[in-house]
Amino acid sequence: MINWRKNVITKKLIRYSLHIPRYVIHTSNRNGRRESGFPILANSIPKSGTHLLINILKSLPSVRDWGNFLASTPSFTFRELSLETVRKKIEYFVPNELIGAHLFYNQETDAALRQKQVIHYFVYRDPRDIVVSEAHYLAEMNRWHFLHSYFKSLPDMESRIELSIKGLGDLPGERKYPNIAKRLSYFIPWINNGHVFAIKYEELISDKKTEAINGILTHYASKQSVLDSKENLIEQILKNINPKNSHTFRTGKAGNWKTVFTERQKDLFKEIAGDLLIELGYEKDYNW
Repeated sequence: MINWRKNVITKKLIRYSLHIPRYVIHTSNRNGRRESGFPILANSIPKSGTHLLINILKSLPSVRDWGNFLASTPSFTFRELSLETVRKKIEYFVPNELIGAHLFYNQETDAALRQKQVIHYFVYRDPRDIVVSEAHYLAEMNRWHFLHSYFKSLPDMESRIELSIKGLGDLPGERKYPNIAKRLSYFIPWINNGHVFAIKYEELISDKKTEAINGILTHYASKQSVLDSKENLIEQILKNINPKNSHTFRTGKAGNWKTVFTERQKDLFKEIAGDLLIELGYEKDYNW
Protein backbone atom coordinates (compact mmCIF):
# COMPACT_ATOMS: atom_id res chain seq x y z
CA MET A 1 0.00 0.00 0.00
CA ILE A 2 1.32 3.44 -0.96
CA ASN A 3 1.65 5.76 2.02
CA TRP A 4 0.48 9.13 0.68
CA ARG A 5 1.61 10.85 3.90
CA LYS A 6 5.24 10.33 2.83
CA ASN A 7 4.95 12.74 -0.11
CA VAL A 8 4.36 16.35 0.89
CA ILE A 9 2.79 17.41 -2.42
CA THR A 10 0.55 14.33 -2.64
CA LYS A 11 -0.46 14.80 0.96
CA LYS A 12 -1.51 18.42 0.33
CA LEU A 13 -3.49 17.52 -2.83
CA ILE A 14 -5.34 14.70 -1.10
CA ARG A 15 -6.07 16.87 1.92
CA TYR A 16 -7.60 19.62 -0.23
CA SER A 17 -9.64 17.15 -2.31
CA LEU A 18 -11.08 15.64 0.87
CA HIS A 19 -12.45 19.02 1.91
CA ILE A 20 -15.44 18.17 -0.29
CA PRO A 21 -16.83 15.22 1.74
CA ARG A 22 -15.93 17.03 4.96
CA TYR A 23 -17.88 20.06 3.77
CA VAL A 24 -20.90 17.90 2.90
CA ILE A 25 -20.88 16.25 6.32
CA HIS A 26 -20.31 19.56 8.12
CA THR A 27 -23.22 21.16 6.23
CA SER A 28 -25.50 18.20 6.96
CA ASN A 29 -24.68 18.44 10.66
CA ARG A 30 -25.54 22.15 10.69
CA ASN A 31 -28.85 21.40 9.00
CA GLY A 32 -29.87 19.00 11.74
CA ARG A 33 -28.87 15.68 10.13
CA ARG A 34 -26.06 15.03 12.59
CA GLU A 35 -23.95 11.88 12.35
CA SER A 36 -23.23 10.03 15.56
CA GLY A 37 -19.73 10.05 16.96
CA PHE A 38 -17.08 12.61 17.85
CA PRO A 39 -13.89 13.94 16.23
CA ILE A 40 -10.61 12.34 17.36
CA LEU A 41 -7.53 14.52 17.86
CA ALA A 42 -3.95 13.17 17.70
CA ASN A 43 -2.13 16.12 19.27
CA SER A 44 1.60 16.26 19.96
CA ILE A 45 4.75 18.25 20.45
CA PRO A 46 6.55 18.29 17.07
CA LYS A 47 8.94 15.35 16.61
CA SER A 48 7.30 13.36 19.41
CA GLY A 49 5.56 10.53 17.55
CA THR A 50 2.64 12.26 15.86
CA HIS A 51 2.36 9.79 13.00
CA LEU A 52 2.74 6.76 15.23
CA LEU A 53 -0.24 7.98 17.26
CA ILE A 54 -2.20 8.67 14.05
CA ASN A 55 -1.50 5.14 12.82
CA ILE A 56 -2.89 3.74 16.06
CA LEU A 57 -5.99 5.92 16.14
CA LYS A 58 -6.97 5.42 12.51
CA SER A 59 -7.37 1.70 13.29
CA LEU A 60 -10.20 2.46 15.72
CA PRO A 61 -13.81 1.64 14.75
CA SER A 62 -15.61 4.26 12.62
CA VAL A 63 -12.56 6.57 12.41
CA ARG A 64 -12.02 8.40 9.10
CA ASP A 65 -8.54 9.66 8.27
CA TRP A 66 -8.79 12.45 5.70
CA GLY A 67 -5.31 13.82 6.36
CA ASN A 68 -6.55 16.90 8.23
CA PHE A 69 -3.81 18.57 10.31
CA LEU A 70 -4.00 21.61 12.57
CA ALA A 71 -0.86 23.36 13.85
CA SER A 72 -0.76 26.47 16.01
CA THR A 73 2.22 27.54 13.88
CA PRO A 74 1.97 26.04 10.35
CA SER A 75 5.41 24.99 9.14
CA PHE A 76 5.42 26.95 5.89
CA THR A 77 4.39 30.37 7.20
CA PHE A 78 5.54 29.74 10.79
CA ARG A 79 3.17 32.44 12.00
CA GLU A 80 0.99 31.57 14.98
CA LEU A 81 -2.69 31.27 14.15
CA SER A 82 -5.06 33.53 16.05
CA LEU A 83 -7.23 31.92 18.71
CA GLU A 84 -10.28 32.77 16.62
CA THR A 85 -8.83 30.99 13.58
CA VAL A 86 -8.08 27.91 15.68
CA ARG A 87 -11.59 28.00 17.13
CA LYS A 88 -13.16 28.13 13.67
CA LYS A 89 -11.04 25.23 12.44
CA ILE A 90 -12.08 23.16 15.47
CA GLU A 91 -15.72 24.04 14.82
CA TYR A 92 -15.30 22.57 11.32
CA PHE A 93 -14.27 19.14 12.67
CA VAL A 94 -16.82 16.47 11.77
CA PRO A 95 -17.91 13.30 13.63
CA ASN A 96 -15.44 10.38 13.55
CA GLU A 97 -12.81 12.45 11.75
CA LEU A 98 -9.18 11.92 12.78
CA ILE A 99 -7.17 15.14 12.99
CA GLY A 100 -3.42 15.35 13.53
CA ALA A 101 -2.23 18.40 15.42
CA HIS A 102 0.51 20.45 17.04
CA LEU A 103 -1.83 22.56 19.14
CA PHE A 104 -0.60 24.90 21.87
CA TYR A 105 -2.50 24.82 25.14
CA ASN A 106 -4.67 27.74 26.11
CA GLN A 107 -8.03 27.96 27.85
CA GLU A 108 -9.86 29.07 24.71
CA THR A 109 -8.64 26.14 22.62
CA ASP A 110 -9.32 23.71 25.46
CA ALA A 111 -12.88 25.04 25.76
CA ALA A 112 -13.46 24.81 21.99
CA LEU A 113 -12.29 21.19 21.90
CA ARG A 114 -14.50 20.25 24.85
CA GLN A 115 -17.50 22.03 23.36
CA LYS A 116 -16.99 20.03 20.15
CA GLN A 117 -16.68 16.88 22.32
CA VAL A 118 -13.36 16.01 20.69
CA ILE A 119 -11.70 12.79 21.90
CA HIS A 120 -8.28 14.25 22.62
CA TYR A 121 -5.02 12.27 22.69
CA PHE A 122 -1.63 13.85 23.32
CA VAL A 123 1.80 12.25 22.84
CA TYR A 124 5.10 13.65 24.13
CA ARG A 125 8.73 12.53 24.19
CA ASP A 126 12.08 13.00 25.92
CA PRO A 127 12.98 16.60 24.96
CA ARG A 128 16.60 15.57 24.30
CA ASP A 129 15.44 13.19 21.58
CA ILE A 130 13.15 15.93 20.26
CA VAL A 131 16.04 18.35 19.60
CA VAL A 132 18.10 15.65 17.87
CA SER A 133 15.18 14.61 15.67
CA GLU A 134 14.20 18.20 14.95
CA ALA A 135 17.73 19.18 13.92
CA HIS A 136 17.83 16.36 11.35
CA TYR A 137 14.28 16.99 10.15
CA LEU A 138 14.61 20.73 9.64
CA ALA A 139 18.02 20.51 7.99
CA GLU A 140 17.54 17.45 5.81
CA MET A 141 13.91 16.36 5.44
CA ASN A 142 11.56 19.32 5.10
CA ARG A 143 12.80 21.98 2.71
CA TRP A 144 9.37 23.66 2.79
CA HIS A 145 9.62 24.49 6.49
CA PHE A 146 10.31 28.14 7.29
CA LEU A 147 13.25 27.15 9.51
CA HIS A 148 14.89 24.88 6.92
CA SER A 149 17.30 27.53 5.64
CA TYR A 150 18.43 28.42 9.17
CA PHE A 151 19.33 24.80 9.98
CA LYS A 152 20.66 23.94 6.54
CA SER A 153 23.09 26.88 6.62
CA LEU A 154 24.91 25.55 9.68
CA PRO A 155 28.10 23.56 9.04
CA ASP A 156 27.36 20.36 11.00
CA MET A 157 24.82 18.44 13.04
CA GLU A 158 26.40 19.51 16.31
CA SER A 159 25.65 23.16 15.63
CA ARG A 160 22.15 22.29 14.39
CA ILE A 161 21.33 20.44 17.59
CA GLU A 162 22.58 23.40 19.61
CA LEU A 163 20.30 25.66 17.57
CA SER A 164 17.36 23.38 18.38
CA ILE A 165 18.25 23.62 22.08
CA LYS A 166 18.84 27.39 22.20
CA GLY A 167 16.34 28.56 19.59
CA LEU A 168 16.63 31.78 17.63
CA GLY A 169 16.30 35.43 18.52
CA ASP A 170 13.98 37.81 16.71
CA LEU A 171 12.58 36.42 13.47
CA PRO A 172 10.86 38.44 10.73
CA GLY A 173 7.09 38.81 10.70
CA GLU A 174 6.45 38.24 14.42
CA ARG A 175 7.58 34.63 14.16
CA LYS A 176 9.17 32.92 17.16
CA TYR A 177 11.46 29.97 17.78
CA PRO A 178 12.53 30.19 21.43
CA ASN A 179 14.60 27.65 23.35
CA ILE A 180 13.39 24.08 23.81
CA ALA A 181 12.03 24.65 27.33
CA LYS A 182 9.91 27.59 26.16
CA ARG A 183 8.68 25.75 23.07
CA LEU A 184 7.54 22.79 25.15
CA SER A 185 5.86 25.05 27.68
CA TYR A 186 3.25 25.86 25.02
CA PHE A 187 2.14 22.19 25.08
CA ILE A 188 2.87 20.78 28.54
CA PRO A 189 -0.45 21.78 30.23
CA TRP A 190 -2.21 19.22 28.01
CA ILE A 191 -0.44 16.43 29.90
CA ASN A 192 -2.32 16.93 33.16
CA ASN A 193 -5.56 18.06 31.56
CA GLY A 194 -8.39 15.85 32.77
CA HIS A 195 -10.04 15.84 29.33
CA VAL A 196 -6.93 14.55 27.53
CA PHE A 197 -5.39 11.09 27.29
CA ALA A 198 -1.64 11.85 27.45
CA ILE A 199 0.99 9.22 26.73
CA LYS A 200 4.76 9.10 26.31
CA TYR A 201 6.14 8.13 22.92
CA GLU A 202 8.54 5.79 24.67
CA GLU A 203 5.62 3.73 25.99
CA LEU A 204 4.38 3.16 22.44
CA ILE A 205 7.66 1.64 21.25
CA SER A 206 8.60 -0.27 24.41
CA ASP A 207 7.86 -3.80 25.57
CA LYS A 208 4.81 -2.29 27.28
CA LYS A 209 3.25 -1.01 24.05
CA THR A 210 0.39 -3.53 24.28
CA GLU A 211 -0.57 -2.08 27.66
CA ALA A 212 -0.26 1.46 26.26
CA ILE A 213 -2.51 0.67 23.29
CA ASN A 214 -5.02 -0.95 25.64
CA GLY A 215 -5.18 2.36 27.54
CA ILE A 216 -5.83 4.24 24.30
CA LEU A 217 -8.67 1.85 23.41
CA THR A 218 -10.19 2.03 26.88
CA HIS A 219 -10.26 5.84 26.68
CA TYR A 220 -11.89 5.68 23.23
CA ALA A 221 -14.53 3.22 24.40
CA SER A 222 -15.37 5.43 27.39
CA LYS A 223 -16.14 8.34 25.06
CA GLN A 224 -17.54 6.87 21.90
CA SER A 225 -18.46 3.20 21.67
CA VAL A 226 -18.04 -0.27 23.08
CA LEU A 227 -15.33 -2.18 21.29
CA ASP A 228 -16.35 -5.67 20.19
CA SER A 229 -12.97 -7.26 20.83
CA LYS A 230 -10.11 -5.22 22.24
CA GLU A 231 -7.77 -8.19 22.01
CA ASN A 232 -8.26 -8.58 18.25
CA LEU A 233 -8.02 -4.84 17.69
CA ILE A 234 -4.80 -4.58 19.69
CA GLU A 235 -3.34 -7.41 17.63
CA GLN A 236 -4.31 -5.62 14.40
CA ILE A 237 -2.87 -2.31 15.59
CA LEU A 238 0.42 -3.94 16.51
CA LYS A 239 0.64 -5.29 12.95
CA ASN A 240 -0.24 -1.93 11.41
CA ILE A 241 1.94 0.47 13.36
CA ASN A 242 5.31 1.05 11.79
CA PRO A 243 7.09 4.38 12.40
CA LYS A 244 8.94 3.91 9.10
CA ASN A 245 5.66 4.64 7.28
CA SER A 246 5.85 8.24 8.49
CA HIS A 247 7.22 10.78 6.01
CA THR A 248 9.07 12.37 8.96
CA PHE A 249 10.61 9.12 10.22
CA ARG A 250 14.38 8.95 10.77
CA THR A 251 15.23 6.41 13.49
CA GLY A 252 12.32 6.47 15.95
CA LYS A 253 14.52 5.21 18.76
CA ALA A 254 14.23 6.25 22.40
CA GLY A 255 17.40 7.59 24.01
CA ASN A 256 19.19 8.32 20.72
CA TRP A 257 20.48 11.55 22.29
CA LYS A 258 22.89 9.46 24.41
CA THR A 259 24.95 8.57 21.33
CA VAL A 260 24.81 12.09 19.91
CA PHE A 261 25.07 14.71 22.67
CA THR A 262 28.48 16.20 23.40
CA GLU A 263 29.40 17.24 26.94
CA ARG A 264 28.86 20.83 25.87
CA GLN A 265 25.34 20.01 24.66
CA LYS A 266 24.56 18.18 27.90
CA ASP A 267 25.60 21.24 29.92
CA LEU A 268 23.65 23.54 27.61
CA PHE A 269 20.52 21.40 27.89
CA LYS A 270 20.77 21.21 31.67
CA GLU A 271 21.06 24.99 31.83
CA ILE A 272 18.06 25.60 29.60
CA ALA A 273 15.77 22.64 30.27
CA GLY A 274 17.18 20.56 33.13
CA ASP A 275 14.14 21.22 35.32
CA LEU A 276 11.86 20.27 32.46
CA LEU A 277 13.33 16.76 32.25
CA ILE A 278 12.63 16.26 35.95
CA GLU A 279 9.11 17.66 35.63
CA LEU A 280 8.31 15.26 32.78
CA GLY A 281 9.79 12.28 34.62
CA TYR A 282 12.75 11.65 32.32
CA GLU A 283 15.35 12.37 35.00
CA LYS A 284 15.41 12.53 38.80
CA ASP A 285 18.18 15.14 39.00
CA TYR A 286 20.96 16.80 36.99
CA ASN A 287 23.34 13.83 37.22
CA TRP A 288 23.02 12.47 33.73
